[in-house]
Amino acid sequence: PYNNAVDLRLGSALRAGVVYRLEIADSICDCAGRWVPLGEGIFFGLDDAPSYNDLVINEILFDPPDGDDADFVEIYNRSSKIIDLKKVKIGSGSGQLPDKAVAVFSRGYQLFPGTMAAACKNVKLTSEHYLPPPGSVLLPCDSLPPFANSQGVTHLTDLSLQRIDRFSYDEKMHYPMLSSVDGVSLERVRYDDETQNDNNWKSAAASVNFATPGYRNSQFAEGLSVKDMLEIVPEVFSPDNDGFEDFAEVLLHFEELENRVTVEIFDLNSLLIKTISNNEMVGAEARFLWDGTDDNGRGVPPGMYVIKISYWNLSGRKRTSRKVVSVWGK
Repeated sequence: PYNNAVDLRLGSALRAGVVYRLEIADSICDCAGRWVPLGEGIFFGLDDAPSYNDLVINEILFDPPDGDDADFVEIYNRSSKIIDLKKVKIGSGSGQLPDKAVAVFSRGYQLFPGTMAAACKNVKLTSEHYLPPPGSVLLPCDSLPPFANSQGVTHLTDLSLQRIDRFSYDEKMHYPMLSSVDGVSLERVRYDDETQNDNNWKSAAASVNFATPGYRNSQFAEGLSVKDMLEIVPEVFSPDNDGFEDFAEVLLHFEELENRVTVEIFDLNSLLIKTISNNEMVGAEARFLWDGTDDNGRGVPPGMYVIKISYWNLSGRKRTSRKVVSVWGK
């Protein structure tokens, strides 16, 4: 009755898990006589119910600049499902269940595999502060629950409050050299690593004005295959929080499970300056990050440093390995 919809009849039924594209292939105009450009289209498909860890919390701004309403939570779909965000709730609260939870986007938005979207308290303020590039997905969620500035918990659940993901954050997880974390988001480093892993979160880079709502994280790390027992990637890095090689990844690969690992950083005078891991239990593979700070949270001077790893396991195997990494400064 409002001339705002069209019925489409398909030659065959839609299949679950398939992303379709509806494209304008011939001349068509709306009821006001405006022509729709050829080639324009939208993606769509049959959505599926979200399960545990199908969606993960990918970025969170819990301490917005100047205390305004620019806070947001970004969600990444790491499953092969099409998931409608009106069937997903976002909440806050320190318990196993959220104290308050609301639909991420009540009008509905299909989040396709390998894509992300940011649920924003105020899309206009978020856009003005962080100037996301074209194609970024920012969804209005004015009832987004409040998140404490110092520490708190963010929940993702289905409509029956079954957990999809949960992140307990703390402002101490931010880059220690920042003079202020006001307006700085925490970004996930790897989609497939555990959410509740401090090493999997970093402060957004200064080069993106400290947040990347609705598009790829500035501190994202590509999946890397581990060839040797110890690899350092990159071997030269510049911890200036500009979004380019701000940290070094310590990549470990073992032949067995249940290894106890110690990761330490020494200067060229063999002085211990940083303990990243102390007798920590890991599996066959492990990743640690060094952001160029010492045990007191101070930035180290530019130069060469030695990363030493020691490990042992219940089979009696013990080994020590060392590699050099360089910290570059402007």
